[in-house]
Amino acid sequence: MRPIPRDFDLSSFVGQQLTQLRIGAHQLQLVFEGEHFIACEGAVVVERNGQQSSVIGEDGWEDFAALNGLVGQNVLAWCVEDEHQFSITLATGTKLRFLGTNRPYEDFVIHPQLLVV
Repeated sequence: MRPIPRDFDLSSFVGQQLTQLRIGAHQLQLVFEGEHFIACEGAVVVERNGQQSSVIGEDGWEDFAALNGLVGQNVLAWCVEDEHQFSITLATGTKLRFLGTNRPYEDFVIHPQLLVV
């Protein structure tokens, strides 16, 4: 994963509702209202009630059940955790962490900003 750019900004996601989860062989897409989505091939971790569950890890799919109950929630906040990790927090306090991997291609594509990290 490339380092997260200094001008990385997900503020347009705040208030947007997560409307769909799309699951492919090697990709998870989180689709929000409007034109907003995050296509994930990097690691994704769900933090809920102090528990962490890895949805996608270095070796692929891990825990689909961690995705239960996410659709229909609004984005409350976002944060750059470090140069290879960012997160969004949903209205219930559930946090989705997006972590870079050592793969030679992009881990996340974010639209409408068309950010590739």
